[in-house]
Amino acid sequence: MRLPSPPGYGEVITLDRQAHAGLGLVTASDHRWTAALTAAAIGLVEFSRAALDYPLAFVRRGERYDAVAILGLRAGENLFVDESGHWRPGAYVPAGIRLHPFCLAEVAGNSGAVPRTLVAIQADQLNAAAPPLFDASGQPTAHWAPWQKLLDAAEQSRRATQDWSEALVAHDLLVPFDALARPRAGEPMRVSGLHRIDESRLNRLPPETLHDWQTRHWLRAAHAHLISLENFARLMDAASTGTAQA
Repeated sequence: MRLPSPPGYGEVITLDRQAHAGLGLVTASDHRWTAALTAAAIGLVEFSRAALDYPLAFVRRGERYDAVAILGLRAGENLFVDESGHWRPGAYVPAGIRLHPFCLAEVAGNSGAVPRTLVAIQADQLNAAAPPLFDASGQPTAHWAPWQKLLDAAEQSRRATQDWSEALVAHDLLVPFDALARPRAGEPMRVSGLHRIDESRLNRLPPETLHDWQTRHWLRAAHAHLISLENFARLMDAASTGTAQA
C-alpha cells in the first residue's frame, strides 16, 4: 500500500513481512535526506534533551497541534546538517529522523473505526543483497529487532505527545506567535505560523491539574519548551553564517 510520504522521504509503502521477506536495508550513514527540512517532529519524552539545541514549538495541522523542533529559518534550510550529511556534532538527533527509512503512518478505517497505525518504509531503501529483516517465512531476524524497538518507542511517544497536545488545546494554552530577531549580521528574520504555550495561562491552572501534569511529565516538557524558545536567537545568528554553532 502506498502512503503519504513524510517530509524528506521518497515513495513510502507499507512494510509487509511476507512480501518483503529476504530483503534488508540500503546502507545509509548520513542525513543528507534531511537537508531541506526546516522542522522535525519531536516527542514528549524528547523535550528536555531537544530543548538544549532547538527552539521547540507547535504547528497546527487541521484540528491537531504537532510538536516540532525548528531546524532552519528559511524554506528548504536545515542548519544542523552539512553537505556530507553529518549532523552537527553534539546536537541531539530527533527520534523521527533516526527512524528513517521507516515511519509510522496513521490510516483511517471505515466510518467510525479507530485509525490504524502502520509501519511504512521508503521503498527504495529495501535491498535484496543486504542482511534480511525477515526470513523466507516472514519471521523477524536479529536485524529487525533494533528497528522494532525504535518503532515501538516511537508509537508510544506519538500517543503520549498527542494526549499532551490535546490537553494543551482543552485548556486553551496554545497561542500563535512570530519569532522575530536581528542576527549579528544580515537582515532581521521572522518565522511565522508557530504556536507556543502561554506561560501565564499555564501558571493559572488549578493546583490539582498542575499536580497531574507533573506526574505525567507534562509540566517538565512545558517548561523545557518555554526555555527552548531562547534558541531562536542562536538560530538567527547561525542562519546568517549558514551553520548552527555549538
